[in-house]
Amino acid sequence: MDTKVIIGENLRNVRLQRGWTQSFVANQLQISQRTISRAETGRGLSKSVMKRLCSLYQIPLSYLYKEQHETNYPTVDIVPDEVALRLLAKNAFIKDIQNETVRRYNDKLTRTATMTRNDVESIIDEYTRGRKALSVSDVIQCGLLVNQSTIHNIITMPERSEQYFDGCPQ
Repeated sequence: MDTKVIIGENLRNVRLQRGWTQSFVANQLQISQRTISRAETGRGLSKSVMKRLCSLYQIPLSYLYKEQHETNYPTVDIVPDEVALRLLAKNAFIKDIQNETVRRYNDKLTRTATMTRNDVESIIDEYTRGRKALSVSDVIQCGLLVNQSTIHNIITMPERSEQYFDGCPQ
C-alpha cells in the first residue's frame, strides 16, 4: 500500500476514534475542510499539515507511517497550561498588546475622568456661591468635592464610553 494512503487512513481513523468531524478539525487548525479531506485521502499532504494534525490528535508523527495499529494509540504529552501561559507572557507580541491596551485605557482615563479647569471652577462656584471670603476648611471642602467628582467620573467611565474597547486587539 502507498505510504501516503497509509498516512491518510491513519489520520482519518484517529479523527474518527476521537469522534471529531473534518469541519471541527479544520476549525481547530484554522485550515480548510478540503485540506483535511485531501490529507485523509493521501493527496496534497504536506509535512506542516501532518505536524499540526499530530499535535491536535496528540500522537507522534511516526504513528502515521504504521500500517497496523492497536485500538489504543500512543499519545504525546502536551505542554501544560501553566507552561504555555508563561511562554505566551514572554512573547513580545502579547506584551505589545498589553502595553497598547494600557496606553489606550490611560488615554481614555485622561480624556474622560480628568477634571478640566472649567469643571473645577464650576464646583468651586457652586460651593462658594454668595461668600465673599473663604476659610481653610472651605478650600479643603472644595478640594474634596473635586476629588469626589473625579472618582465619580472614573467609576462611571465604562458606562459612558463602551465604545472604548471596540478598537482594542483581542
